Amino acid sequence: MMENLCAGKKIVTNNSWVREEPFYSPDRIHVFEDLDFSGVSEFLEVPLLDPDARFPEYHIQTFVRRLLGIGAQ
Repeated sequence: MMENLCAGKKIVTNNSWVREEPFYSPDRIHVFEDLDFSGVSEFLEVPLLDPDARFPEYHIQTFVRRLLGIGAQ
């Protein structure tokens, strides 16, 4: 899921627990109940903001820096 968010993709899921995650944002993740897909088309039509600006701690560059012990990020 994080890979998709950082890549600037939207997510449609039936996993309601995602609403409890720190990265959850209703403009990026649409949660549907049962088989009710109402609202999905509208959700997908709204453009996204730059993913790096909202999720820097989940970006691949931040992960690599932490892994290699480079920088303070």
